[in-house]
Amino acid sequence: AVKEILKDVENALALPPSKIRIGAMIETQDAVNNLKEILKEVDYISVGTNDLISRESLSFNRGITLINEIVRVVNEYNQGLAPQDFDKQIDISICGDWATKYEFILYAYKNFIQKGTKIELSMPLDVLPEVKEFIRCVPSKIDEIGEDDADKQTLRGVADGIISEMEEKAEKSPEYKKAKKKLHLTYLVSTAIQEALETSQISGVRSVEVESLVPASKKGLEDTPCLAEDYTL
Repeated sequence: AVKEILKDVENALALPPSKIRIGAMIETQDAVNNLKEILKEVDYISVGTNDLISRESLSFNRGITLINEIVRVVNEYNQGLAPQDFDKQIDISICGDWATKYEFILYAYKNFIQKGTKIELSMPLDVLPEVKEFIRCVPSKIDEIGEDDADKQTLRGVADGIISEMEEKAEKSPEYKKAKKKLHLTYLVSTAIQEALETSQISGVRSVEVESLVPASKKGLEDTPCLAEDYTL
């Protein structure tokens, strides 16, 4: 139906054939069961893991099984295309919670990407930098994962190791020190103002107003080492 509507619009406006790619969301078990027929009508598929896996409260292993089945069917379809139809291969995108699940990313890298299957991840912009950095670190740890290893605890252990390396790397960066310095100085200023209010050295300003102007709080900073080597008070 979508293709027919697109063709009608092109004819009505005398437009050349559209290069708009048409995709399908795979969000239900019925869609998985009918995937072979769906692939004949689309240019790509997007696996909606929130509905397909998370909403159904499926286990990690069951989720892996579903995605494995989807990848298998798509690969068989792509391999069945004639050489001249190479540009008609179906792409696979993973969206929803699983696109940022480090255990799945490790599994996908080991069992899909390293074997030549292209997997795209769709995620919110605010988590993109961290996930990209995680993926950059994966090759150095991928040999710690066995073939077809879908054990969540094993994958979580490897992911934790990568995260630790990322944190150590970040702590050595100038940007990290600058950010921590700003947190410490903001907290010190906030503390000084609060003490002045409590000792009546500043009048006419309520503490709630100070907190709105200086949002940093002591919470979360107790265990952060002071970067005294970077500035002098």
